[in-house]
Amino acid sequence: MKKVIMLLLIAAGVGLLLSRSERVETDENGGEGSKPAPSAAPRDDPEPAGEATADSEAAVEVPADSEAAVEVLADSEAAVEVLADDSGPLRQKPLAARVMQDGDGSGPSGFSPGSLSFVLPGRERKDSYRELQRNAEKLMADNELAEARRLLTEIYLGADGDRREEAAVLLDEINEKLVFDPQQTQGATVHRVQRGETLGRIASRYGVSWRMLQRINRISRPELIRINEAIKVIEGKPRVVIEKSNFTLTLFIDDYYVRRYPVGLGRDNRTPVGLFTVDSLLKKADWYPPGGGIIRYGEEGHLIGTRWIGFEDRPGAAGYGIHGTNDPDSIGQMRSEGCVRMLNEDVEELYDFLIPGTEVKIVD
Repeated sequence: MKKVIMLLLIAAGVGLLLSRSERVETDENGGEGSKPAPSAAPRDDPEPAGEATADSEAAVEVPADSEAAVEVLADSEAAVEVLADDSGPLRQKPLAARVMQDGDGSGPSGFSPGSLSFVLPGRERKDSYRELQRNAEKLMADNELAEARRLLTEIYLGADGDRREEAAVLLDEINEKLVFDPQQTQGATVHRVQRGETLGRIASRYGVSWRMLQRINRISRPELIRINEAIKVIEGKPRVVIEKSNFTLTLFIDDYYVRRYPVGLGRDNRTPVGLFTVDSLLKKADWYPPGGGIIRYGEEGHLIGTRWIGFEDRPGAAGYGIHGTNDPDSIGQMRSEGCVRMLNEDVEELYDFLIPGTEVKIVD
C-alpha cells in the first residue's frame, strides 16, 4: 500500500512539473501570460503591431500595446485639453484650469544662454579652426567620416561666420551617409533582429525612438521586420539647440551634429530663452484658437502643422513647443505667439529622432 501511495505521489509531481513547463514555454512564445496589462497612458501612434518573422510577407500580430513604446504621449481625449494661441504655445493642461504664464524667459540657475557647452562640455580646441577643417576634409577623402564629423562639429560649435557655414555644409554631406544611408554603418551599431522582436523593443533596448529606426533604415512597414535583418542604430541622446539670432534649430545626437533646420519664432521676441525638456509628442493635433472653439487637423484654418513637440512647463515659461506650419513664408520671421515653427517636412523628421526627456536649449 505504501508503494502504491508513493507511486501516486511521484506521478502527481511529474505531472505538475510538466504542466509548469508547458506554461513557461507558452509565455515565452507570446501566449496569454506574456501580455502586460494595458498602459493607463494613451499613446499617439504607438508602435505597429507585429514581431520579427522569417517570412517578410507574414508578420505575427500581437496587441499594439504589448510592447513598451519609447514615447508615452498624451492626447486630448484623456483628461488633457490641447490649447493654442495663433500658431503660438500649444498648451496641454489638466481639465482643471491652469493659467498661461508670461515670464521673463530667464533660464534655470547657472544656465548661460549664449553657450552651447552642454553639447561638448570641457573640450579644449588645440588647433585653429582652419587646421581642423583641413584635417576634416582629409579624413573625408579617406572615408573616415565619423572622425571628420567630430572635428567639424567642434568647428560648428565654436566658430562663426563663413567658417561655421562651411562646416555645416560638410556636416550635412557627411550625415547623408553616416545617419541617413542605411548601408553606411560607420559610427553606428548594427542590430540583428531576433525572433519575437519588434522595432519598439529594439528601440527600447538602445534608448532611441523606433520612428528614428524606421526612418534611417527606410523601413516602409515596421510590423514586417524579418529575423536576422540588419537594423542600423544611431546610439546616443538627442539634443536640440535653437539659436534665435539666426533662426536655426540644430539636432545633435550626444556630441555630434545631425541636421540644421530653419525656424520661425515669436513676434516681439516672445520666444523665451532657456533650457527646456520635451514632454509630449503629438501627430496631427487639433487646434484651439484664442477666440474659442476647435479646429480639427485637416480643417480649413488649422495653423499648427503636422507635428507638435511640447516642452515641460517651468516657472516663467509655460506652454511652449515646436510645431509645423501651413505658412512656410513665416520661417525665418517672428510671427508666432512664442512657439518655434518649422516646415512640416522638417518637423516630421525632427519628431522621429526625439523622445520624451530630450533637452531643448534656446539661446539668443
